[in-house]
Amino acid sequence: MAQTSVKYGLLGLLARRPAHGYDLKKSFEAAAGAHWDLNFGQIYTTLNRLVSDGLVEAEEKTRSGPREKLTYYITSEGLDALANWVRQPVGRTKPLRDELYIKLLFADRRRPEHILALLAEQRRLYEGNLAEARDRAKRERAESLEPAPEQAGQPVAGAGSGTASASAPSKLDRAIRLALAEAAVVRAEADLRWLDLCENKISVATDTLHATSE
Repeated sequence: MAQTSVKYGLLGLLARRPAHGYDLKKSFEAAAGAHWDLNFGQIYTTLNRLVSDGLVEAEEKTRSGPREKLTYYITSEGLDALANWVRQPVGRTKPLRDELYIKLLFADRRRPEHILALLAEQRRLYEGNLAEARDRAKRERAESLEPAPEQAGQPVAGAGSGTASASAPSKLDRAIRLALAEAAVVRAEADLRWLDLCENKISVATDTLHATSE
């Protein structure tokens, strides 16, 4: 799932404009916010696969020191693949494929206090995630209230071309970015609600064990 998202995320960025691998990494992480942290190995491995599949072409145009930097371009096949992928709904997700869930499955049942300590530390991380998500949503909400290019009478680059805008975000761009930012808030709040439930159940079970052993 993550590899597929990276693959088509890179195609989506290249549909806007050609770019170097370094620029693609920065643009991907800026667009996805704090939800993705890509390394250059992932970027270039995926780009090489896209080139091999004929979805992207690479040209040496910019010299950087002794080496020439590759500029990547999306092909017509790449545009078709991106368009087809965007139109497909996402299949069943796997919500329990999370490292914390695996830790809980294999935590030492004889030391419930260690499990509760883990959840307390996890709560601090989740609270930090929620604060970051709310800050991002606040910024996106403020930007969504600014006049969009089409409202201000400015042409929107890429409009009608089938590719994303390469200039200032349109009203629709801003609405989608705000919706994604608010999704991160909802998920962070859900993580904390689940943690409340988990801590409560473990605490009750621990109290019951103590009571029966006395």
